[in-house]
Amino acid sequence: MNINEMYKQKLTTADEAVKLVEDGWRVIFPPAIGQPPTLMSALARRKDEFNFLELLVVIDVYFTELMNIKKEDSIKIDYCMPIFSRKAIQDGSQTYTPARLSQIISFIDMGRLYQCAMLQVSPMDEFGYFSMGTNCDFALPVGKKAQKVIVQVNENMPRTFGRNLWHVSEVDAIVEDTVPLTCLPALPPNETEKLIGQHIADMIDDGACIQLGVGSMPNAVALCLEDKKDLGVHTEMMPDAIRVLWEKGVITNRRKNFHPDLMLTSLAIGTEEMYKWLNNNPAIHFYPTDYILDPYIIGKNDNMICINSALQVDLTGQVNAESMGYVQ
Repeated sequence: MNINEMYKQKLTTADEAVKLVEDGWRVIFPPAIGQPPTLMSALARRKDEFNFLELLVVIDVYFTELMNIKKEDSIKIDYCMPIFSRKAIQDGSQTYTPARLSQIISFIDMGRLYQCAMLQVSPMDEFGYFSMGTNCDFALPVGKKAQKVIVQVNENMPRTFGRNLWHVSEVDAIVEDTVPLTCLPALPPNETEKLIGQHIADMIDDGACIQLGVGSMPNAVALCLEDKKDLGVHTEMMPDAIRVLWEKGVITNRRKNFHPDLMLTSLAIGTEEMYKWLNNNPAIHFYPTDYILDPYIIGKNDNMICINSALQVDLTGQVNAESMGYVQ
């Protein structure tokens, strides 16, 4: 059977595809943009058919019917870094499991197995491969061990490279639905953030390999790096700030000693301009979080500088980047 025949055989509707999920299973989704909203809503509509179903969502960025799930329903939703569902966690309707993205794969390997992975992917290429686009994170290695893999094909999802591909022979059901990708606006820094950004920029030399987070603080740093030369990138999350520096010729990756000439990341969230920039860009490779965030791997980069935001620092130098009191 050729790849096109295989594709047609597995093509179905969202409501039919989610019937592959059995009672008592655990289902995993990629964080953020890689989540398949059409499949998530279809699964929520099956809530009365289950006695128990656990979902790992991690970062929610789409408004789906899962947001209507109540505490007494059979579907239990677990988050690590919620956005829209923080109130549901605070009132006990849903679960919050503290975890670093780098830890999730090892947690699952220790016994919290997931039987189904649902992903949002770019259209199949001529060789039969789907790209996970903005994501790779933990969903790829966990999904490779799952009993069932269901994909939502979205023409808006950029085709990216790295270890983030699925062959049509590896998936069990294919659903086509092109929906807008959630965008995160590039937040302009305030005056205080600009001062902090300049202070940080003064500590970054030409040729350094940088990691930037998402938000106004990384944008402030990026604005102050425009006079730097030949910076490289090894970052957990790809923000718009890196796209801007690449377009201005500041980021070239030419002086990287590890994965030279390439930017490495695990997931991306940003503006529509960034998603267009990612599409078919051979300079960006996506790898799982247990690779990107492995201290041994990070340490292979010469002159590595990580820049992240924090909420509090106490008098002993401990940094809090998670929550203010009981509010995440």
